[in-house]
Amino acid sequence: MRGFHLPRYAELPNVGLYLEQTVKYINQCLKQLGCIEITGSMVRNYVKQGLVPNPVNKLYTAPHIARLICIAILKNAAPLEHISKLISLQKTSYCDQTAYDYFCLEIENVLGYCFGLKDSLDDVGVTSSIEKEMLRSAITAVSNMIYLNACLRILSQENSEKPRSSRRRGSRRSKGETPAERSSKPAASGAEKKEKQDKPEKQEKKGDAKSGDQRRRNSRRRGKGDSARPSAPKSNQPKAAGQPKAPAQPKQPKQPQNVQPKQGGEGGSTSRRRSHRRGGHRRSNGGAQGGTPKNEG
Repeated sequence: MRGFHLPRYAELPNVGLYLEQTVKYINQCLKQLGCIEITGSMVRNYVKQGLVPNPVNKLYTAPHIARLICIAILKNAAPLEHISKLISLQKTSYCDQTAYDYFCLEIENVLGYCFGLKDSLDDVGVTSSIEKEMLRSAITAVSNMIYLNACLRILSQENSEKPRSSRRRGSRRSKGETPAERSSKPAASGAEKKEKQDKPEKQEKKGDAKSGDQRRRNSRRRGKGDSARPSAPKSNQPKAAGQPKAPAQPKQPKQPQNVQPKQGGEGGSTSRRRSHRRGGHRRSNGGAQGGTPKNEG
């Protein structure tokens, strides 16, 4: 906040600025405060409520800009109704230029004291009145709010710039221990540190030996189980619906069995049948050649 300076009444632009230009100029003047801004809708609202006179041909001159700067700062500590009463009291005692220059001197004085740039507040002005005391109270409230916002902004920046390693170390600490308890613990000697370093190595070796023995036991059990295990029966599960059915094989005709002639009487009967067939064949042939067959006597 060192070097903060508000433009005095004689330094304000009196040529006339449009609304956007006026808002940009005021925000540029209040940029160093960090948390105070004004918008075009705010300016229109102040004009409607009578806190700021109407612009001339949509142009804002020095009286408009001075009033807007005061309202933009005081609205962070007091409602618009109280600000309107302060403005009405100012009009009865001082002109616009005197009241605005006093306001600039007072806020620079109080801000320097809040930020530690001064050991005490300076006496501004020659006379003292209730209006000045009321204005100083409002400016003191705004200055304290600006100081608090600046401190919080600096703390947030410091936290964001901390390395991640420090955050991880802090998370590993036990939640129940306070910083005083951690500092009261005696420092470990060299032998204790060496024992702590050797413990995880020994645990790892034990774990490796145990895992090796377990693997050997499992392999032995598997070998015994495979030798005594019966073969799994074929599963009679139905085929999946998507698989095509195998084509049906055509039926093969039955082959005639070779019948061997029986010995004995059956053999003679077969020979008679054959001779009878031959005789019939001869008779049919003789009838065709020489007429009717003769009866064999």
